[in-house]
Amino acid sequence: MRSWATVAAAVVATATLVTALLAPGRDVPDPVVTVAGNTTVACPVGDPVFGQTTVVGAADSLTWSTLGGEASQPGPSVRVTDPAGAVVVTGDQSMGVLSLAVQQNKPVGLLCAMPSASGWWDGVWVNDQEKSAVVVTNLDETTATVTITVLGDTGTLPVPALRQIPVKRFETRTVDLATFLAGANVTVTHPVAIELRADTGRVMAYLNSQGSLGQDWRQSSVAPSTDLVIPGVPATSDEGTGSNRYLFVTNHGDNIARVQVLGQGSGPAVPLAAANEGGDSGQTGASGLVVQAHTTTLVDVSQALSGETIGVVVHALPFADGDQPQPVTAALVVVGNDMGSVAAQPPLAGGLRLPVVKDSSLVATNPGPNAATLTLTSRDETGQVTGSNQVEVPVGTQAIPLTAETGATDVEVRGEGVRAVLVVPAVQGAPGLVVAPLGAGGASGLKVRLRYDPTLG
Repeated sequence: MRSWATVAAAVVATATLVTALLAPGRDVPDPVVTVAGNTTVACPVGDPVFGQTTVVGAADSLTWSTLGGEASQPGPSVRVTDPAGAVVVTGDQSMGVLSLAVQQNKPVGLLCAMPSASGWWDGVWVNDQEKSAVVVTNLDETTATVTITVLGDTGTLPVPALRQIPVKRFETRTVDLATFLAGANVTVTHPVAIELRADTGRVMAYLNSQGSLGQDWRQSSVAPSTDLVIPGVPATSDEGTGSNRYLFVTNHGDNIARVQVLGQGSGPAVPLAAANEGGDSGQTGASGLVVQAHTTTLVDVSQALSGETIGVVVHALPFADGDQPQPVTAALVVVGNDMGSVAAQPPLAGGLRLPVVKDSSLVATNPGPNAATLTLTSRDETGQVTGSNQVEVPVGTQAIPLTAETGATDVEVRGEGVRAVLVVPAVQGAPGLVVAPLGAGGASGLKVRLRYDPTLG
């Protein structure tokens, strides 16, 4: 028979356990841990024959070098004019670095990016009017190999020479798409989609387009998904006088995709009523946009967007009962006096420090359902804070002017789902349209909130 002491101990233990399970959690503040670490990005350089390139960056601390060269002394900013080749910048995760150039009297630019093993581009012109190339930079000390797949409006195009292309250590290689298509006796009549995969190593890759439609440097889309948000592309000065907007959607799945396209303007997203111009690969209507497997299609949304600053939300839906939604990529391209484009992007996470660019602005797209807040903190050339401003970003798309004249601006988001692009209307006095997506941001303001549950012991 158990002793009374043993029974009493069991009763106390049981009561303690029940109390811990049933009692409400205590109000204990969640600790916040700031994420730290370094990031390395590669910045493209334009052809010096056609104009000057400038690389500008800001962070708490960063260094730069030419590809494979010796790093500079650390500092809060970097400015490199007319580098001989790609520029490599390393800094803390608050770092934001821009490469801006003038090419044939048109501005181009993008946010310098980390190396990756993949990339996707939609709406790629490859014809006599507009040339396009994938520019690949290898930051590592070993050779990388990449394979490029071209998707047309009727399916995957057979171009064997685009498989396992070597990119040597510290090399930048330009893959001219027209040359490879001609070598494979492949003719295209509509813009294509490009998918890049690194077979070995990692690379920084971007799309370079140039021709009578304009000049454009374009970053990769987010990976194929069933839910995408394309940040807003601003109205250009020539809207209604020859400027057009095109939406490109590529189906990377093995079955037919049905896609719902919504315009994200100054309020809740609304369906875009637009006629498809992409040939037989897709169609629009009450059921949405239909895209065959492994094809890309074009939708002229010029009239639907009415020249406003509007983002686009893309949802892949089951094509029929029992089907699974197919993963897609998408991009919005403005063609007029100059070309400007932006692909679907991931939401901002935390913050990013941007070097000041004259007359630039942020276009923020919030797909909802709740309002978010952007905190813009101005810093001088030494990194010291000179002012701060909070901007509410309601559901929809809005342009936010950046009024600082020099230094840098910290962009920090509070809220979920916000996408943003930096818009530069001119570079070195050359007017045009540069649209640089901010991507997922860095760690300036990027903090991890640890949740504590006292009932877990």
